[in-house]
Amino acid sequence: MGRLLPAVCALASLWGASAAAEPVRCASLNWEPYVGPESEEGGWAVQVAREAFAHTGTEFEVDHLPWPRALKATREGEYDCIMPIYVSAERSSWLLFSRPILASPVGFYARQSDQLSGKSVDELVEHRLGLVRGYVNDPVVDDDPRWMRELADTDQLNLRKLAFGRVDLVFVDLGTAQYLLSKEPPGVPLEALSPLLGTKELHLGFPIGARGEELQARFDSGLTAMAATGRLQQLRDDWRATWPGEQP
Repeated sequence: MGRLLPAVCALASLWGASAAAEPVRCASLNWEPYVGPESEEGGWAVQVAREAFAHTGTEFEVDHLPWPRALKATREGEYDCIMPIYVSAERSSWLLFSRPILASPVGFYARQSDQLSGKSVDELVEHRLGLVRGYVNDPVVDDDPRWMRELADTDQLNLRKLAFGRVDLVFVDLGTAQYLLSKEPPGVPLEALSPLLGTKELHLGFPIGARGEELQARFDSGLTAMAATGRLQQLRDDWRATWPGEQP
């Protein structure tokens, strides 16, 4: 570590010296607590991204859009990057992905009274599943045609539909579910089903091309500098400390 830190800092300084005057513009969504105007520092993912770019002397700006619009605008060149985003085969055809910034626990939520916790996927596919339009989820969900899918525009709408009995399950990031339910308690008890499906790594995605390659390298160098000082692990530990339930 003693030899690594000066080298990493020197690389970050070189990026800073050559950083463009204009800030990096990133398309995102309102996905608390990772990104959103109500979260401290703009959300956990935004805080990591902003500090990583700051290591290279780069200003970082985020616009909050509906997720399908954020994907479309980034693909059409209106933004330099998109975040936070899961890797998928389709997205890899037009995006370069940063190193992971955070890893988030994902799984199903259901009404506690339905007693679905511990049931197998073969049993759960008999129930109506709420998903968010435009999201990549988990192969358990996306690759199995047996699911009876109901689409909504946001996780918040899906949780409301679950509470009102319009769907039986929702696939959701558990940190997001915890945040939303604390802000808007449902009329009936909801629970995260056990076991969780796992974790999904969150990245920045840069459109393939010369600028995308340059920004990906710049961002990753800043992330490496954060890792070398222990700051990246500190932020990740702080995020995990906010999650009181089961973690994979």
